[in-house]
Amino acid sequence: MPQRLKYSTPYDSTQGLPDWLFIGVWIVILLFGLRLAWEYRDKIFKKK
Repeated sequence: MPQRLKYSTPYDSTQGLPDWLFIGVWIVILLFGLRLAWEYRDKIFKKK
């Protein structure tokens, strides 16, 4: 049985959302942030 996260989240157990959903949302946010950073870096290097 997987161990539950130590810290409590706003969507802990009040709304009955599973942990994998909360983790999945953070993964999407991180990937989106990395993509923006990558495109921004390419624009800077192209200007030079």
